[in-house]
Amino acid sequence: LADNMPLKGTSYYRLAMVDRDGSIAYSRTVSVNIRNNKSFIINNLSLSGSSIKININSNQQQVINLAVIDVAGRVVMAKKLQLQTGENALVNDIPGINKAVYYIKLFTAADAVVKTVLSE
Repeated sequence: LADNMPLKGTSYYRLAMVDRDGSIAYSRTVSVNIRNNKSFIINNLSLSGSSIKININSNQQQVINLAVIDVAGRVVMAKKLQLQTGENALVNDIPGINKAVYYIKLFTAADAVVKTVLSE
């Protein structure tokens, strides 16, 4: 089971197991502390032609690292980008990129996200 909409803060979970005869048994209760304080969220990411376009929302002014990696694990491009608080629209050229699958890694000291994209 998954809680797709967890609440921020501490939540408590336990399972209720119902047997065929109608008897109910409960699992032990566990607590989970959810901290929804991601420093950035990617709203849109595309790789087309020789450029990468990223729409990213940042909760603070910060530097983010961008790495474009091919399926063989080679870094095609690595760059540091400055984010402003709020919505950021980033466009960067990647010369000589082929039509293929790439992994886009965006990371700060606090968070990291890897997306798989097909260049167009």
